[in-house]
Amino acid sequence: MKLLNLKRNYKKNGFVVVKQLISKETLLEAKENLKDFSQRYKTKSKRKINYTKDSKINSIHDMERWIWIKKFRQSSELKKIVRVLVGKKAKNFGSEFFGKPARVGLKSPIHQDNYYWCVNNNKGITVWIAFNRAEKKNGGIFYYKGSHKIGLLDHKPSYAPGSSQTVSNLNKLKRLKKIYPKLNSG
Repeated sequence: MKLLNLKRNYKKNGFVVVKQLISKETLLEAKENLKDFSQRYKTKSKRKINYTKDSKINSIHDMERWIWIKKFRQSSELKKIVRVLVGKKAKNFGSEFFGKPARVGLKSPIHQDNYYWCVNNNKGITVWIAFNRAEKKNGGIFYYKGSHKIGLLDHKPSYAPGSSQTVSNLNKLKRLKKIYPKLNSG
């Protein structure tokens, strides 16, 4: 997708899908690297890892020491895309992994990322990378098209492991179209 179209779609919808951002080789490297990282992290930061009932990793938070993500954040392609969408050089804020294993993964409550971040000028952006095929039928991510135009909504505690807040009242979101992108890995 051309960068001009990317920016136009981002302003209109509040999200964009960039296909094939990561090569298959790079993605394989990331998956292997994540296995190693999660094994080491498991013993150091028990509070920052959430497991399913059958002990599979559902999410890992505060992954600033993950070498692969540090390298990926420095990629020229990612920096170019973020600069076009946000309008200036971006400051790295955090990294999280949401694995959501098939049939046992924990749900993520409906939320707005900026409610967690508290970015004053709303110039934050989430880069979500599908490590596996993701779509509606397997619990893939969804967006409310245009929800960025209604501003920050009130949230309340969700008590969901790995996700502390959820939108308090969904009425403003109900009139918006839910979009479930069909994503291949990478």
